[in-house]
Amino acid sequence: MKNGEPSAALRGAIDDALRALRHEPLDDESVHAVRKHIKQARAALRLLRESVGERAYRRENRRLRDASRPLARMRDVRVTAQSLAALHGHVPTGEQQALQELSARLATEHHRARRQLEKAPLDQVARSLQAAGRIAQRWQKKHVALTAVRSDLKRAYRKARNAAAAARAQRGSESLHEARKQAKYLGSMLEILRPRLDGGGKARRGALSFAEFLGDDHDLAVLQEKLDTLPDPAHDGGHRLLKKRVEKRRRRLQSKAMREAKRLYHRKPKRFAQRLELD
Repeated sequence: MKNGEPSAALRGAIDDALRALRHEPLDDESVHAVRKHIKQARAALRLLRESVGERAYRRENRRLRDASRPLARMRDVRVTAQSLAALHGHVPTGEQQALQELSARLATEHHRARRQLEKAPLDQVARSLQAAGRIAQRWQKKHVALTAVRSDLKRAYRKARNAAAAARAQRGSESLHEARKQAKYLGSMLEILRPRLDGGGKARRGALSFAEFLGDDHDLAVLQEKLDTLPDPAHDGGHRLLKKRVEKRRRRLQSKAMREAKRLYHRKPKRFAQRLELD
């Protein structure tokens, strides 16, 4: 994220992803770091979209997206287990059995995901990141006009704003996930530009806060799906009570997210971009 230059940020995030990928052993934390840095790289790439052209943007975005995919399963199991662990100590005895059964299932899934990761084409992931890094290095020599950056930022805000409106209306898993994803990209883009940006701090914090609320909601939604796969003995209402508890927490998180979205997206895209001063 050097000096607020998107091309330097892109190269730096790719280098960080490669370093994390080389960690021995490649554990949960390393996988999380690789995916996080790839997402930061994709956010930086969005600030170069107009400057490098649509064709180049789509090619590199696809390359980075595909590089992250072999690591997704480890991430999903990890965060689901964390969500489950957060419930321990906050549920009555009658629901503990359901927690224990789900914990055992997640432990099995984690072991399976670990074995799958050992077979994953990590050399191919590294080659994709190295290729993306070479492109980013070449782009560092390219002049990036502020008008192009402002246009890309306005495009990202519009997309995030529309996604939030769809999530507010539908409240479905897919729409909520899309709203979270676009808000996270917007927040990361504003973070990259922070050294050169007069204003935008409130929007950056709001976007990341909104994404965090919906991220926690998504992890609980995955827990709900797994609870649905467990048998609930007729004489034991623990599973049913736990599902209700999770649903209640999800409603609370979604309400917080939508309140944040109302503050974050109250301006139209053109007005949002006009209020940000880039130097």
